[in-house]
Amino acid sequence: MALAKPSVETVFLREFAETYFTEISLTISALTDREQLGIGLADVLYALKNGHVTETTKEECDGARWTVLGVTTEGVALQMRLEVWSTMYRIRLLRIGRINGV
Repeated sequence: MALAKPSVETVFLREFAETYFTEISLTISALTDREQLGIGLADVLYALKNGHVTETTKEECDGARWTVLGVTTEGVALQMRLEVWSTMYRIRLLRIGRINGV
């Protein structure tokens, strides 16, 4: 049985996180979430590089909001909320949460 093909958004995110990782910023809320979860920036980047976009919402202006599910290098499952401006090559991480039971 063949694996499902990743969505266009997932492919974009993985390539973006690999190539343009310096263009990914974190809000104060996301930084606080990261600290409270006890995960490093490398774990967040790893989860973005290997994650899946599960929800997309087009914004009124140029960008979109995406929900991403990913796993850290230690196997901690994360749900991340992003603002994405693909035309400007910018991603802002809004929130990070742990997915319990995974």
